[in-house]
Amino acid sequence: MVVTVAEKAIELDPKDPTIRISLATLYRNLGRKTECAEQCELARQFIKNESEYDRACFEAVCGSADEALNLFRTALEKNKATPDWARRDFDLEFLHDDPRFRALLDEFDEDDAGLS
Repeated sequence: MVVTVAEKAIELDPKDPTIRISLATLYRNLGRKTECAEQCELARQFIKNESEYDRACFEAVCGSADEALNLFRTALEKNKATPDWARRDFDLEFLHDDPRFRALLDEFDEDDAGLS
């Protein structure tokens, strides 16, 4: 049902990258790799103007961990993201097991700032 709602939302606004990311996430979680890849490819043309953080989420959903981590680092450096939010963001869940993601969270964690 949730997939149907997201598919309908795309019919109403096919250029909205946020909707496409949400649908790609649903497809990926359901193991529907082909549909996920199709949504990623369709969204790629519309995601270019989004923030580094949003693009990092997009790349994480699409399985491009290296690009996602580079964009996430830039977002952290520009104070456009926080480690606390990133830990809870469902779009970044695909990076949670990546030690590089955990290292970035530790590096920019506000709770640990200035303790080294």
